Amino acid sequence: MIIHERLNEAFHQLGLTQIPEILHNHSEAASKEDISYLEFLDKLLQDELAARDF
Repeated sequence: MIIHERLNEAFHQLGLTQIPEILHNHSEAASKEDISYLEFLDKLLQDELAARDF
């Protein structure tokens, strides 16, 4: 569980508010769909950006 705590702290420090909410669902989907690490990261970041008001 320490990895989850470290990730959540990093998300907080970086101001990433959406990723903690969607990480589990995206990681489950990535496992089932066998997507690359870069695709996984891209999906997380795109959802984070979409949740922000620019």
